[in-house]
Amino acid sequence: MCGFIVTNLNINIKKNMSLLNHRGPDDIGLINKNDLKIIFNRLSILDLKKRSNQPMKYKNYIIVFNGEIYNYLELKSELKSKGYFFNTTSDTEVLIKVLDHWGESGIKKLEGMWSFFFYDLTKKQGILCRDRFGEKPLFYYNKNNEFVFGSEIKIIKEILNKKLSLNFKRVEDFLRYGYRKLYKDNSTYFKEISEFPRGCYFIIKNNKIIKKNYWKIEYKKSKKN
Repeated sequence: MCGFIVTNLNINIKKNMSLLNHRGPDDIGLINKNDLKIIFNRLSILDLKKRSNQPMKYKNYIIVFNGEIYNYLELKSELKSKGYFFNTTSDTEVLIKVLDHWGESGIKKLEGMWSFFFYDLTKKQGILCRDRFGEKPLFYYNKNNEFVFGSEIKIIKEILNKKLSLNFKRVEDFLRYGYRKLYKDNSTYFKEISEFPRGCYFIIKNNKIIKKNYWKIEYKKSKKN
């Protein structure tokens, strides 16, 4: 379990750098730019060395990644055949190089559970992505060209530092059904914060967001004899 915060708000990054300590005690990584702030807390699982700390940088890219790419060894082997070299044994390095080589289409090659933010420092364009079944948590706030993406709702609420509106329908449903009720609208207990849709990715550029699907379940009606 790791955790990250990504925002274009002008937050005090040092003041907020400990918000996700409970998700990753092994390292804290920071990006502190005028238009982009990133806090990442790492729980080391693959490649425990500092070389695999995040945000990880490669060429003009940076990435923060929470999860596990199950087929990273197969992808690593394929990338090696195309001339890539690797300095770590982590799946994070494989992921950033998959996105370097194949771009957005590389997402379809991934097998596993993940939430990640991949950013091109030259184009000033980001990709935010969540796995097919939403196993890894990811939530977001987006209003008036301001955004906060994070691994937990309460962390986004802390970053925003303002009063949010309760979603009483969700509260009522929880009291009535518990966690059994499924939602298609990605709503949360706060009207201003949404759950990131599974099987999707966002393109973020100039503080604008474009939503794209890379996978969805197709339902087929069974034929009756």
